[in-house]
Amino acid sequence: MAARRVFVISSAGLTAYHRDGSKLLEPFSFDAGEEGFARFASYLERFPDDVTCVIADLVEEEFREETVPHVPVWDRRALLRARASRVFRDARHVHAIRLGRESGGRRDDRVLLSAINRSEVLDPWLAAMARHAVPLAGIYSPAALTGAMLEAIGAGGGHVLVVSLQLGGGLRQTCFRRGQLHFSRLAAIPDPAAGRYGSQVVAEVERTRRYLGSLRTRGGDDRLEVHVLSHGKPLDELRRELRPDGGNEFGAGYVLVDLARVARALGMRRWDGEPTADRLFVHLLARRPPPNHYATRDQTRGFAQLRARLCLKAASAGLVAGACLFGGVVALESATANGHTRALALQAMLYEDRYRAARATLPPTPAEPAELERVVSSVNILYGRRADPVDLLALVSNALAGFPRVRIEGLSWRVSDDAEAPVGGEDDDHAGPRPSGGEPRREPDTLFQVARIRARIEPFDGDYRAAIDTVRRFASALAAPPGIEHVRVLTLPLELGSEHTLTGAAGTNAESADFVIRVTLRVTVPGGAEV
Repeated sequence: MAARRVFVISSAGLTAYHRDGSKLLEPFSFDAGEEGFARFASYLERFPDDVTCVIADLVEEEFREETVPHVPVWDRRALLRARASRVFRDARHVHAIRLGRESGGRRDDRVLLSAINRSEVLDPWLAAMARHAVPLAGIYSPAALTGAMLEAIGAGGGHVLVVSLQLGGGLRQTCFRRGQLHFSRLAAIPDPAAGRYGSQVVAEVERTRRYLGSLRTRGGDDRLEVHVLSHGKPLDELRRELRPDGGNEFGAGYVLVDLARVARALGMRRWDGEPTADRLFVHLLARRPPPNHYATRDQTRGFAQLRARLCLKAASAGLVAGACLFGGVVALESATANGHTRALALQAMLYEDRYRAARATLPPTPAEPAELERVVSSVNILYGRRADPVDLLALVSNALAGFPRVRIEGLSWRVSDDAEAPVGGEDDDHAGPRPSGGEPRREPDTLFQVARIRARIEPFDGDYRAAIDTVRRFASALAAPPGIEHVRVLTLPLELGSEHTLTGAAGTNAESADFVIRVTLRVTVPGGAEV
């Protein structure tokens, strides 16, 4: 039965990991102490029924290799319990791993005994779980779990030492020979962020190497291959520390392994960037828990009862499956929705706690974040709609270069989302109706720069036919560049239409010929912003 959550207990406290399908949610942390125990009890009151596995990542875990007589299976448990009570100071939580048999003599069994020599570190947490009837599947050693990831690490079948940094601030060193666990040790080490992480790791590993070298190992190649698991900056620091050209004599025999690569090999979707290996153990244990290591029968009784109840329910459901098929489908959907609801409730509680803690450290703000967001959004929209007449004036200047007799008297300019918007005094001298029939012509994501140009032809010799031709050619030059929406002549030097009155004195020469032109330039607005 897969575990819904995993507790990692260290000397510093307890960290609770929950699963949502194949994904691990953000953990809850409880410090060792009265306040942490009280918060943990409140947490269990809210979520008491999830199947739980416990990882005991403790310095107090001890390993001893022993030889015992080869006896039948039903007698072996009592024999190992008696041997453990003589070897360890506290034998309440004991685990035995069979390593094989001696090659000669009575062919006795070789076993690796491990125990938690200070059960009082676990007692407050286990007592709270017992009070709330939490179904405990087992208590596990991270050293034994490390063997399940040797292939993903790339460790061979020889003499291997796997080194990983744990969340509680310890350096876990686990020794394997031909894939069998022989020794594990958790040493205290400073936080990687405090500096000198690489040198501290190398010092601890060399201390373990000397200890293993002092033991009399049974056959095989004694060459020890050290695989160090880390990620990010601590991994880079280890690379610099073990660089051969740095004069470090310990560089040989080390293999640096990125935790992100191991996580992918073990089927984890992503690695969040932490240099600690706790999530690897949690992932392995939550996906497929092995047989219990350290929990006593009393501590796992609730889980056994839960499993028995589930088996009975499954048998009963099989007897009435035909009659209750529809009800079973509805119950399955309800269970799935309930699981997602519980996961969302856990996430909401975690984020709410983080938000309150972060908000408490901030100084008072003059406005709420939502109001600031609206102000910034409005400023960005206005910034995207800003415009100036530089581009339009440049087009007019280029057109004037070919008409030396044209003099600009005045220019009115505006920006609008209506291509037919009036500018200056245009309402008084607009030549003819709008092309749009009088209705505003607007386009999405587009603004228009509209200019009304008052000009004259100077010098003017009284030839109105030539003056009108010059105005029309000047209008064509203005309409030639790309981006011009339209150019219209509003007033000519001489209006010849039937709706205008022709006035003047015969035999006199006018000094100039005045005219008015309207120019509209199309401007694209990035993002189509609207205020």
